[in-house]
Formats: sequence, structure tokens, C-alpha cells
Amino acid sequence: IKIVRMEAARQLAAFPLGELDKKTKELLTNAFDEYEKILLFTAERPESQLSLALFYAQRNKHDKAKKAYSEALRLQSQYIPAYINYSEYLLQGGKKEQAFEILQQGLKNVPDAAILYHALGLWYVRNQEADKATPWLKKAVELDKYDPRISYVYAVAIGEKDPKEAIKILEGAYAKHTGDLQVVSGLAYYTKVIGDSAKSKKYEEKFKKLQNFSVGQ
Repeated sequence: IKIVRMEAARQLAAFPLGELDKKTKELLTNAFDEYEKILLFTAERPESQLSLALFYAQRNKHDKAKKAYSEALRLQSQYIPAYINYSEYLLQGGKKEQAFEILQQGLKNVPDAAILYHALGLWYVRNQEADKATPWLKKAVELDKYDPRISYVYAVAIGEKDPKEAIKILEGAYAKHTGDLQVVSGLAYYTKVIGDSAKSKKYEEKFKKLQNFSVGQ
């Protein structure tokens, strides 16, 4: 029961309490307090600090959120989820340079983390420097050929200039993830770009089947 209540508190943390009636507001406030106390009880774990950071950010307690993110990384300097989430949090707050520094710090401590290279590539994209993103996105694919999202993003980054290479990257991902909608849609698009109508049609049909299957679930 406690686990269910904790999960409910986490999901509702971002809900504006001002829109609720007094009784419901009191119930949720108590649930939030209990959730926070449970996390603080295991505050020596980086996972708990990350959960606290996410919780505080949702409640607009930004000083506490930053402190919890920093503490998560202090407790475990190789804790990749904290770098990713902290960087995203800073980006959402308009602190682009700080977000970049956090990702760089992550790569210094975890130099083979594909997801950190991927995140740095996306940072350049968001900063309107797409040309600088490509090497980072490419490195991410080289380190992790099993994540279809990483492959898809890199393929899109190079697809306009080199659609054949984009197809090659996507086909590598497709061999391992035949049911990934993004990968299949990318293959349908880029094979059409290069004029391979047979392959494009095959992937378009595959994409429709996947969509129908997804809707039917």
C-alpha cells in the first residue's frame, strides 16, 4: 500500500494544489510529505537524491532540487541518470551553459557513456549549432548500437546531406529492432529520398502494420 501511495504522490507532485478542494489538498499534501520523508530516510543513496530532485523540481522548490541533484552526483560520480536529468532540468530553466558543463562533467567521469555523447549532441541541436552535434551523435552510435533512439537521431542529423549513410545506420538499428516506429519511418522516408521505391514501399507497409498493432493494444 505504501508503494502505491508513493507512486501516486510522485505522479501528482506537479499538480497545482490551488485547483483542489481543501480536503483533497490536505490528503495530497500529506502524501507528498510522506513521500519526501521516505526518500530522505534513504538519502545516502544517489537514486533517492535523484527522486528528491525530480520531486522538488515538480513542486517548484528549485533550490532544493539543485541541492539534491548535486548530492546525487557527490554520492556517485558515475551515476549517469543524474547527469542526464540535471542537464535537462537546467536546460528547461534556460541555463544552457550550466547544462553543457554538467554533461561534460559526466563524460569526464564516465567516458564511455553513449547516452552522454547523445545528450551533448542534442544540446548543440537545441543551441542552433547542428553542425557541431554530428560528431557527438556519431560517437554515441559507435558506443551503443543497440539503442534505436540513438541511431535514429544520428541518422536524422546526417540524413539531409547523406541519406545513404542514414539508411545504413537505420538498417543496422532495424536488424535489432524491427518493431521500432521511428526507425521504420526513417527507413521509409530516406529510401524514398534516394529513389528506392521498392524498399520505401516495404517500410511504409511495415510502418502501417506497426501503427495498427500499437492502436489495437
